[in-house]
Amino acid sequence: MSQAERFYANLFVQLLAVLLLSFYVFMTFPTNPMNIYWFIGSLLLMVYGMLRSVSETLLVCLMFTLLFGGFILYRSWLAIPIVEASWNELIWLVIFPCSALLGGINRYSNIATSDTSFFSFLDLEGPASLQEVGPCTVEERFGYMSGTAFLYKLEEEVLIGLKDRKKFNMLMIEIEQFREYKRMFGTDQAQLILNFVAEWFLEFSTNARAQVGEAILAGILTEQERDWIPSVQENLENQFYEMLLNRPRREGTVKLKLKFGIAECPSDGIEARTLIEKARNELTWNGL
Repeated sequence: MSQAERFYANLFVQLLAVLLLSFYVFMTFPTNPMNIYWFIGSLLLMVYGMLRSVSETLLVCLMFTLLFGGFILYRSWLAIPIVEASWNELIWLVIFPCSALLGGINRYSNIATSDTSFFSFLDLEGPASLQEVGPCTVEERFGYMSGTAFLYKLEEEVLIGLKDRKKFNMLMIEIEQFREYKRMFGTDQAQLILNFVAEWFLEFSTNARAQVGEAILAGILTEQERDWIPSVQENLENQFYEMLLNRPRREGTVKLKLKFGIAECPSDGIEARTLIEKARNELTWNGL
């Protein structure tokens, strides 16, 4: 199943869950009028799960569930008259975490299948390996790290930043529809485009750079370079557009463009994986 098919399948599951939950609320509303509020709460948890990281979503879900549990205890033990907890309350205790997890189902799927995974990209050694696996790789002369080495470098920058109380940004750049372009026009043309973008990015990211997917580059920008990000995006997009004017085109069936994902430390997290997930999520949502 392709990533697009998986996305729509997960979207169907989300819509089906909302419809079934709506039907349950409609059937139980006459006897349990509070269900409308719990329904709204579960929808908010689902939306939160779509937008935030897994750890944050589960933490918010835990807090929400504790509040709901406290409400049940109050009704059961302290309220006058005393109201016994029913199966309805127990069902909602299950619905809340399920809603939060369903909200992030597409992001979890993208993490497992997307090229942005730092450990999904193979560090190729030699022409034979390149012919066997087939991805395009940035030429060695540009000095790009492997995904794993970049992850360790990112962790090192986090520690240095916390120690010296300095901020830095991690910028991801993805060439959208790169694989489709490679299938249509060949590996040589795709390799040229990848090298062009890698060379341009080299001018802006002076600390560390890596190829973390076949069509995805990542770089660390220091605190002094943070203000460059808007101009970096604009310059890269302009150069990319001008370069495409001279590349082969076929009835506009493959429309290449650059997508950007940005994470700032410590604002977006103090763990390398958290920063990676933040930038990766931006790439995902920018492509919808």
